[in-house]
Amino acid sequence: MNQSLLSNFLSKKIFLNLLGVFFVLSILIFGNQIFIVSKESLKIGLETYEIVPFVILKYFGDAPEILSIAMIISYTVVLTKLNKNSEKIIILTGGCNDLDLFKKTLPIFIPILLLLILFLSIFSPWAQKNETNYKNDAKNRPNYVFLKENQFQNFGDLTFYSPKIEQTERGQEIKDIFVYDQRSSNNLNVITSNIAYKIVDPTSGDVFLDLRDGFIYENLNRDTSKKITEFKKYLVTLYEASDTTKQEKSNDYLSYTLL
Repeated sequence: MNQSLLSNFLSKKIFLNLLGVFFVLSILIFGNQIFIVSKESLKIGLETYEIVPFVILKYFGDAPEILSIAMIISYTVVLTKLNKNSEKIIILTGGCNDLDLFKKTLPIFIPILLLLILFLSIFSPWAQKNETNYKNDAKNRPNYVFLKENQFQNFGDLTFYSPKIEQTERGQEIKDIFVYDQRSSNNLNVITSNIAYKIVDPTSGDVFLDLRDGFIYENLNRDTSKKITEFKKYLVTLYEASDTTKQEKSNDYLSYTLL
């Protein structure tokens, strides 16, 4: 059998199978990532228009693994088909052993290997770096100071807890809120509320927790001067975008306003 024809024959079959497998894997992984990132976008802090670019970056980061898997699968499929169609027997009868058969596929393996090296050295690090930048930018975005249910979260010296948070047209609707203020060891305050909304000032970018129908328990760690105040509406500042220096000072991180 002509060695050049055999090499071209095997390379063509592997290449065509590689394209098919790579395409199918890419569609499956890309679609799965779209679903996962869309589901987690609020948690990550991504805007809707950022989901697809973010998924593309994740895809480029995973591309070397996808290509490697596709290559292994395509090579296995081609050899399996050769066995089923008795083509491998004919090839072996013509004087080729398994090692020779592998060598005949090198024309397709070498460019794929070079492509993998290119992805691993340039595209994947670039994609992973930009993916991290997306996450960091989203995390620092004021309107995504994200509140999570069934988790104690710290904002400066404030500890927040809620067993139920729902996403509504108004934003996050928070129920049965517990807020623990640790700004001063000599003045322990606890705030409870039936319902609250996270709101963002469109001008300043400041983020507030708008508490409704609750109580403020002041000076709980003192033997005297304890105070309980009922309120209909109470505003807590979680993030002050207009004053980053003030934001970094724990004593000034939170401001309460009784409305």
